[in-house]
Amino acid sequence: MGREKGYLTRAIIGASQDVLSGETYRRRFGSLVAAYKLAGYQPAPRQRCRQAAAKARSLLGELKMEIVASIEKLGGRATIEQDTGLLRINDEFHLSLGAALAISSGVGRQVRWTVHANRNAQSDLTLVVRTDASNAATVAYYLLPTADIAQARVKHLRISNRIFAEACR
Repeated sequence: MGREKGYLTRAIIGASQDVLSGETYRRRFGSLVAAYKLAGYQPAPRQRCRQAAAKARSLLGELKMEIVASIEKLGGRATIEQDTGLLRINDEFHLSLGAALAISSGVGRQVRWTVHANRNAQSDLTLVVRTDASNAATVAYYLLPTADIAQARVKHLRISNRIFAEACR
């Protein structure tokens, strides 16, 4: 199936007559990438980027709930706005969340952290969570004005960008 083209996609799986649908694999294994991994197949970089984006969404969803619980435990007030997904803290400001996930372009290659954050969020601050090289644990937090992220003159945000270095000072 994938040998003819050199890669696999949901469309290729769907067009094949002798295998289950891509949706079936997604439901059984959580994602096509997870099924590929179990089969020993290395997906294309574009598919790995989708997996990283899904990981970021999951991480940020869990973090939102932790932040709300921690603030309320300390006597403050925090809510997640349903329409924007932003955190409203003590009815004073909005906080958006972003994730910096490790990306490697191959075995033995240098790891870099790509930031998944909404540059157009209508928030006052953005909290970016950086993971370790395996994306298994959180190792650092960066709290930046959202306006600084929006004004970054790069296409893809990375932890190595100047705005993050300045935020650490």
